[in-house]
Amino acid sequence: MKILSTSPIAFINAVTSVEGQFIIFCATWLGILTLVWVIVFLLFRPLREHSIFAPLENLAKRWNNLVLVFVSVLTSYTLSVVLKNYFKIGRPDILNINLRPLMQLSDYGFPSGHASFYSALAVSLFFIDRRAGMFAGLLALVVGAARILAGVHTPLDILGGFILGTLTAVIIDFIAEKLALRP
Repeated sequence: MKILSTSPIAFINAVTSVEGQFIIFCATWLGILTLVWVIVFLLFRPLREHSIFAPLENLAKRWNNLVLVFVSVLTSYTLSVVLKNYFKIGRPDILNINLRPLMQLSDYGFPSGHASFYSALAVSLFFIDRRAGMFAGLLALVVGAARILAGVHTPLDILGGFILGTLTAVIIDFIAEKLALRP
């Protein structure tokens, strides 16, 4: 694979099938695996009150954390869909006919729903457990970069999604603290 020797379009168009499959995996399945990991982590992680592994103990606190994360994620994704239909900014293959994306998508690109979903997931998880949130944030960056490399989003789409997801998670965490819903 050439490292952006001429242009991003030439890079995307020169991707081999193995590289393309890896990019598609990172753009789709890595996010799904991240979501599964977060659910398992929130349900089975050791709580600070205990020095031993106590899965499913204090289920109300675990359920509350899980609900707050999913409210952030679903709100962020819903807002991204609404904003996509408001801005109506096309995907990179519509904006540049010389681009052959690795995946074909027909809806609008800005802001990225995946970027908003996974950044909201990472930020809301960060409020619960800092290290896990940073790890989820790193995975969100990989998913976002893979979606750019797959030719389905521009960097601006991904940045807009990250900003939307982050703001949504921060606002929902703030509201949860004010309503005393966050333990």
